[in-house]
Amino acid sequence: MVRAAFLPATGSALTTGEIDLPDPGPGQVRIRLAAAGVCHSDLSLTNGTMAVPVPAVLGHEGAGTVVSVGEGVTSVAPGDGVVLNWAPSCGDCGACGRGEVWLCRNALAGAARVHAHRPDGTVLHPGLNVAAFAEETVVEENCVLPVPDGVPLTDAALLGCAVLTGYGAVHHNARVRQGESVVVFGVGGVGLAVLQSARIAGAGAVIAVDVSEAKRDLAHQAGATEFVLASDTTAKEIRALTGGEGPTWRSSAWGGPPPSGPPGSRPGAAAAPPSSASAAPTSRSPSTPWNSSTGAAPSPAASTATPTPSATCRSSPSTSGPGGSTSPRW
Repeated sequence: MVRAAFLPATGSALTTGEIDLPDPGPGQVRIRLAAAGVCHSDLSLTNGTMAVPVPAVLGHEGAGTVVSVGEGVTSVAPGDGVVLNWAPSCGDCGACGRGEVWLCRNALAGAARVHAHRPDGTVLHPGLNVAAFAEETVVEENCVLPVPDGVPLTDAALLGCAVLTGYGAVHHNARVRQGESVVVFGVGGVGLAVLQSARIAGAGAVIAVDVSEAKRDLAHQAGATEFVLASDTTAKEIRALTGGEGPTWRSSAWGGPPPSGPPGSRPGAAAAPPSSASAAPTSRSPSTPWNSSTGAAPSPAASTATPTPSATCRSSPSTSGPGGSTSPRW
């Protein structure tokens, strides 16, 4: 038996309790979680915005240590540090054939085969394949990726969703080039990753916009060259910071409807997060329609320590601004 936070029914609060995990079968891996991120998509699954079979153990952004493996597992061994992959690519669809595995149409198909049980026999569905809101979980081998030595697992957990969503928005979808300007609405987990990725891509002006002044220093640490506090004059301020032209790209990384952004800018389509069904491949034509929303809620940090009874999450999303998320109590 291990402890977990699970969703008894759509619209209800998460409940903590013991669950019974099966031993890993052929091609399966058991992991002890070191950290699990709290993503806005977990809130969407809880309130019914996204459908999930219930009761379910949620959590899709996590990392931990392999406890045991089933027959035929070759990519990891007990003692290895791994990050959970909630959307493993199939390798067979058209997108995978083009090398665009982040657009895999079958990423959520067939991986959620491992079901835990409550002591009374109630079956618990693994939300988004990996059920990370637990002390331990059992997943298919293609749902884990080895973590290089020296990388803290508490940091690696963010690679399960927030960081790759931001990186994908910049490098795979918008394909930001050297010297281009980027404005990011929402300095949360995904927004911070977009800022960092824009700097890695060599962007010139990297402008962060948020409703909270407290995010200013964090934005600069992540790579923002400028910070704008959201107000009625935001568009004018951004134009002034980009020589009157407006930014080349904009990215919405907050929990509300995507803002229109300064006139003339093009939204960079984000890599598909759990709250989005798909992300279309992009071109650089100004006439191309862009989907800019990442669906993530602003948060000072997204990683949380492994739950223990009677403790709150170590770091939880901010509730300030549109779409702010809430965090479960363990």
